This record gives sequence, structure tokens and C-alpha cells, in this order.
Amino acid sequence: MGLTIASAKSNPSLLLELQDIRGELRFFLKLVEQQELSPQDVRLRSRELLNTLKQLRELIGIHFILEQDHGYLNDPDLLASNYRDRMDGLRAEHQSLHLELGSLVEHGERLFSRGRYEDLARDSLLRYGEFLLNVRAHEDREAVLIAAVQNGTYHSADAG
Repeated sequence: MGLTIASAKSNPSLLLELQDIRGELRFFLKLVEQQELSPQDVRLRSRELLNTLKQLRELIGIHFILEQDHGYLNDPDLLASNYRDRMDGLRAEHQSLHLELGSLVEHGERLFSRGRYEDLARDSLLRYGEFLLNVRAHEDREAVLIAAVQNGTYHSADAG
């Protein structure tokens, strides 16, 4: 799954950074699945995982701001009255997804501060997987709306 911005005005370096962070998270997932880490490694890797999730939270926020201010969510054609409700829904999803990722980071910070490193790795990666599913669903809704608008075939039922 690749996080994308539909507009040509997007920032390619931001998208590359998001891909790099996703790669780091996949690396941590493999380490946890292998369960070949010493207790010291688990503590160190948990801190790295938490820092990576914090980076992702910041970049996702920037990604959404770019979409809203400079991308398709600011497109005059999409802002026409017959698209406004769906666009408002996608903006609300941005907020919800960012809050979901923020909650994941806060939960991880609590676990880390309590020395529950194994729980942090397991819980964070599980919740990250759920977050990715939600992002994919959001991107699918974006893609349907954008393609329909570009093809002149948008109907509010298409994006639901």
C-alpha cells in the first residue's frame, strides 16, 4: 500500500519519507515476529519503534494538510456544491485517522514508560496494522471520488 496524494502539487520528498517510515515499521514487525530479541534488544527496538511511529504521525499530518490546502481537497471542481458533503467527509476522515495514529503513539509511550516493551511492540504493530487498513479504505474512497469527478460520472452513492 502506498500513501499517495492525488494532486500534481504534492511533495515527492514527503511521499518518499512516508515510504521509508513504512519500511522501518515492516522491519520492526519482522523482528517481533521472529522473537529472537534479547530483553535489551526489545527495549532498544521498542524505543525505535515508538520514535518511528511519532515520525509517521507527523508526516501523516503533513500529508493531510497538503491534500487539504494544496491537493484535491482544495480543487475548485470538487468544491462545487454537489461534492461538498463528500469532501467534508474526507476531511473528517483525515482528522479521525490522525487521531487514531496519535492514540497509538500515546498508548505506546505509556507502555514504554512502564517498562512494558514486549507489549509495546506487539500492541503497536497490531494497532498499526488496523490503522493501515483504515488508511487503505480512506484512499479507496478518495480514488473513487477523484476518478468519478475526472470522468464526469460522480454521484454521491459512488463514494459511500
